[in-house]
Amino acid sequence: MQLIRGTEVGCVYTLSTGTIANLHVVVLIPNAERDITPLEELLNKNGPEVRKAYINRMLDALRKVGCDLGNYENLCEYLGVDYIGKSQVVQGMVKCGFVKDEQEGLDLYVGDFGEKRAWVPKDNRIELEELIHIVHQIRGIPILAHLYYYGLTEEENQEVLAAFRSLAGAIGCMETDYGPYTEEQRASLREYAKEYDLMESAGSDFHGVYGEDNLDELFGGEKFDVMMQRWEEFYRIPGKYWGIDDGQTSP
Repeated sequence: MQLIRGTEVGCVYTLSTGTIANLHVVVLIPNAERDITPLEELLNKNGPEVRKAYINRMLDALRKVGCDLGNYENLCEYLGVDYIGKSQVVQGMVKCGFVKDEQEGLDLYVGDFGEKRAWVPKDNRIELEELIHIVHQIRGIPILAHLYYYGLTEEENQEVLAAFRSLAGAIGCMETDYGPYTEEQRASLREYAKEYDLMESAGSDFHGVYGEDNLDELFGGEKFDVMMQRWEEFYRIPGKYWGIDDGQTSP
């Protein structure tokens, strides 16, 4: 088994209509020795105190719709944990009987793409362009995750894909074999990938919470082979594919 460092990053892209698209980009760093300080610094924009303030605003919003979980410290004690993120908030909603399961909590209340009855915006949002610049700098692979998750129209999907491909260049990738999607949806995503010359990836989106998130046999090794070959070619000659030339000649 080959382990590759990576993280899923929430970022935003402003559409031509002014609508803010909240996107998820998976960042992979195949080179185990690569310095990823620029990415760590970017993610620190949403450090512990910023995240804590965000969760407290979310808990305030939930209180207004009838679900009182207290504040950050109260919820930590209630769940017996040291850290609270959105997953822990929905776990608290289930535990107190406000919703039947975590998915309902996301879809109706705090999820980025549901009814948003208690949704609050994050502080210090990361821009897609800023993220892609850092991914290039650390010789990473940016993967646009689960396109149909964002609730965008067909025209908006096309705009996001065009912008992502323009920013990412030939190292750009998108999830086509996404575990929770139907085969019809996967086929549609594969057509998008061909249209925009994006490599294909796969994702289960398993976060240790939802039992139905799995890939089964969806992710064949050939997709990984294509990704690694493109990665080596893309970063081999500084400046050939992208704009940063730091004098290094290998990934």
